[in-house]
Amino acid sequence: MTPSFSQDEIAELIESGTITVLYAVPTMLSSLVKREGSISEKITFLSSGAKLELELKDKLQRIFPNSMLYEYYGASELSYVTYTNCSTTERFPDSVGKPFPGVEAIILDEEENHLPDNEIGNIYIKSDFLFNGYVNDEKATNQVLTAHGATIGDIGYVNEDGYLFIVGRKDNMMIRGGHNIYPEEIEKVILESGMVEEVVVAGKKDLHWGEKVIALLKWKEKENTRQLRAFLRNRLARDKRPQQYYSVKEFPYTETGKIARKRVEKELARWVE
Repeated sequence: MTPSFSQDEIAELIESGTITVLYAVPTMLSSLVKREGSISEKITFLSSGAKLELELKDKLQRIFPNSMLYEYYGASELSYVTYTNCSTTERFPDSVGKPFPGVEAIILDEEENHLPDNEIGNIYIKSDFLFNGYVNDEKATNQVLTAHGATIGDIGYVNEDGYLFIVGRKDNMMIRGGHNIYPEEIEKVILESGMVEEVVVAGKKDLHWGEKVIALLKWKEKENTRQLRAFLRNRLARDKRPQQYYSVKEFPYTETGKIARKRVEKELARWVE
């Protein structure tokens, strides 16, 4: 959470009717629902940066009963890509929605062949809203802007109804025993346990398996690794379950309020000592 965000101040502004639309990332909304009571004023929430967990959506609805919630997927390079509303979430809770008008999501394999519905591959976006490029960095620009559209390394698929699903990011992918593992999938399931407030899953070098899956956990209340392991046993394949768990008090955040994953991964030795 960024230091400039005050949940009490924002709640007061909503209650007074000063704010009718609030754009926030999930970390901000998570802090906002920690207050007691409910606020009846109408408010529209626009959320991006990561998928909102169902528990958080339920809390928002309870505290702000007259609110509307929209999520969208996008990036600085891609602008707005897809959007969801409450009805979309009910049908496809794990989807980031359908593309905005004029936007097309394409799924390609490593050889840049088009993949059919429901097959996981690299996500490319065609749109009139793409960025023009990075300043004084032609090489990086060409890695994003390709003949097939723009890609920022996200992995996912499109279902038969045209809804986009994000599996993870290519540069976050771990390889364990020859299997591709995306930390975002594991983090999502861990959060569904209801025992953990925030989590980062990362890979640690392992001589035998290639990488060992570890989980850094900020618990909601008391630490209970044994219960969490039991929860994951029936929800994740064996090679996706973390082999080691570490408790942390706080994570570093980016300026937009998201966990600074790359900083955590870079300093992993310090976190897991």
